[in-house]
Amino acid sequence: PGLRAMFKENEYAPRIQRMAAEGITFSACANTMTNMGRDTPTLNKVAKVVPGGVVRIMELQEAGWTYIRP
Repeated sequence: PGLRAMFKENEYAPRIQRMAAEGITFSACANTMTNMGRDTPTLNKVAKVVPGGVVRIMELQEAGWTYIRP
């Protein structure tokens, strides 16, 4: 569900862009995009594509970030 918020046509696109302007970064999993049949041009311009979302989370945790799951 989180990846859907990263697409240009999503109703939350303006909010995502405002949050990015405040310094929040957004990553989109290339694996999930492929499984959804989506490509980079359909993403909100603030989203950075990473090869694997789980790998990115692990990298951030190794760098000292904490993952909080809602």
